[in-house]
Amino acid sequence: MDGETTRNLIYNNIFALLLVLLATFINGKPIPFIGNMVWLQIGVILLMYLLLTHKVFLGCFLGVQLSASILWGWEVLSFSNLVIVLISSLSPLIAITIMKFFQLSNFFDEGRLVFQHLIFLAIFTAVCNTLFKFLSYSYFEADPSNPSFDALLFIERYFIGDLLGCLVVLFFAIWVVVPTIKRFFPKLVPSE
Repeated sequence: MDGETTRNLIYNNIFALLLVLLATFINGKPIPFIGNMVWLQIGVILLMYLLLTHKVFLGCFLGVQLSASILWGWEVLSFSNLVIVLISSLSPLIAITIMKFFQLSNFFDEGRLVFQHLIFLAIFTAVCNTLFKFLSYSYFEADPSNPSFDALLFIERYFIGDLLGCLVVLFFAIWVVVPTIKRFFPKLVPSE
């Protein structure tokens, strides 16, 4: 790996880290076992993987970890918290990888973005993230003697929050960020 490639990799990871922190700061602290109505963090992570590929995993992971420890006061080395952070960082990447593996989409058709495939990707990312978090929360956090943990409510709220977060970020990127880049920085527009 040459110096320029390494520098771009570092810059991309720092960019991903800062965007994840910003999205988490905008959202605030999630309510345990309920989540947020719009979870922007998962949408930003999905967008980073779409734009910058899997090479920004470290930036996304550190962004989620820092936001969890700094903004929410989570223990950094708690195993259950690390699992939740890992799930948040990997769910969009898993959804993208599965869609590409089964040739459901490469998200581009003749150089143009396929919007319907992005919507399906947002739904699939929300499903993956919700189910993985449900399994981890029910294993690590849920107290069987406490009847306040409602599995259906957990899945419903987390799925809606994840889906809306993905859609809001993707729509913002498509309708605001991409036209801005095309207008003011035409040399930065990717060909694919």
